[in-house]
Amino acid sequence: MARRKQTDELTIERVIQWGATLSPGQRRELIDGLLALDELSEDSDRTPKTNDGNGGGTGRGSIEKKTINGCGPYLYLRFWSGGKHRSVYLGKGEQD
Repeated sequence: MARRKQTDELTIERVIQWGATLSPGQRRELIDGLLALDELSEDSDRTPKTNDGNGGGTGRGSIEKKTINGCGPYLYLRFWSGGKHRSVYLGKGEQD
């Protein structure tokens, strides 16, 4: 019987296994962030609404585009968790 090659591919199963190693507070923050992403993806065009950094985000969270030292845009998920405003770097976005 052939053995399956183990990869570093990120799967839902691996994320859940990793989540089991987190503290309850860390899991709650992860869930809040995922819920914010989910809510943003359910917008009319199925694309997240972005925020230019001057407010304007709605609902559970927003994605902010930032330009730093003339480079970017860099995308950040902004959301509330545990009474604190959180920010998670999502990666470099496309130029407008």
